[in-house]
Amino acid sequence: MTRKALIVTIDNDVMATIEDTLDSLGHSFDRAHSKREALKLAAEGEYAYIFIDIEIPANRKGARPERVHGYHLLETLNSQGVCKTTPVVIMDGDPHCLDYVFDYVRKGAVRFAGKAPTDSRRLARAVRETLKEWAKRTRRESRSDQPATFEGGELVIFPDRAELLGVRIMADRGDGHSLRILRALSRRKGSHFVRLALNELMTETEICSQGSVTGCIRKLRRNCSERLLRDLNVLCGLDDVIIRNEQGYQFAPSITVRIVDDRPADSRGTAETSSDTADVPANVTGDISDVPAVGTALSLNERQQWALSEIGRGVPLQRSMLESAFDVSDRTAKRDLLELRRAGLIAWVRDGSTGFYQLAESAEAAA
Repeated sequence: MTRKALIVTIDNDVMATIEDTLDSLGHSFDRAHSKREALKLAAEGEYAYIFIDIEIPANRKGARPERVHGYHLLETLNSQGVCKTTPVVIMDGDPHCLDYVFDYVRKGAVRFAGKAPTDSRRLARAVRETLKEWAKRTRRESRSDQPATFEGGELVIFPDRAELLGVRIMADRGDGHSLRILRALSRRKGSHFVRLALNELMTETEICSQGSVTGCIRKLRRNCSERLLRDLNVLCGLDDVIIRNEQGYQFAPSITVRIVDDRPADSRGTAETSSDTADVPANVTGDISDVPAVGTALSLNERQQWALSEIGRGVPLQRSMLESAFDVSDRTAKRDLLELRRAGLIAWVRDGSTGFYQLAESAEAAA
């Protein structure tokens, strides 16, 4: 089934890039030039996702565009329940747009981006990621209270991560030990996966420490169990993915393994870069959204959007919660939260010997 998008913008330059990108993805679209036209189309059609340029006219194509009309459009769509059934992405080109990010999230937007996405490849990736995250969110919200039993499935090993049933169970934090172990265990002997003893795993992976190998496998087994339950409501036992016994370690028969190299062709064969230490633009201290910002208009990554959402719900957020939710290092979590603090969105509140993050305006009020 062809996915259909609703694009709300009067900017023809932006629209040209979006149109080319959606055409390459095989997606169709309707375009609205004003708030009134967008509400009419949203009420009449079913869309897989919506892109809203925050600066649009209220009533007609040739009228003067204003930021307030795009914000009111998002507000109205949210009040009508559209944001609960359709992911909405906000495009904003104001240099001070970070001041409004929390309002966008609070009103139902799932992603925030710079105004003029001129890179079709990154825009296409942003569309795919938005749809993927929305599908996971929909599954979580619609699942029953009773967990399903894990019956096996595909484990995909990428250069920098591993995913089981589409859920990330491990990310490369620099040494790549866990991914090397997974690749070693993925070898087959006839119709079965190989069983490797501890010393054999150390030899094949060139990991010198027994503790490093056993620690990585323990973490992998625990992640499979905890994250499938958290993200898919699937009950996965410790031995359902990696079997551990006196003879060594082996993938369970119900697991299928696929190894994928999704790096650009010109970067293959070079040293892999950890996802936690990748280079970032000079004007940003952390990751940005897949849809690029223009000038100084920055966009928030998924972790920062989640942090703002949690704080907005009244959760006293701590850095360890961000690390646990996304399986990132303390360095990455610190970087994400520091960006939000420098933007004036959140503040650190000390509570005894520790503390937590809350909205900057709330912290000022408490002071």
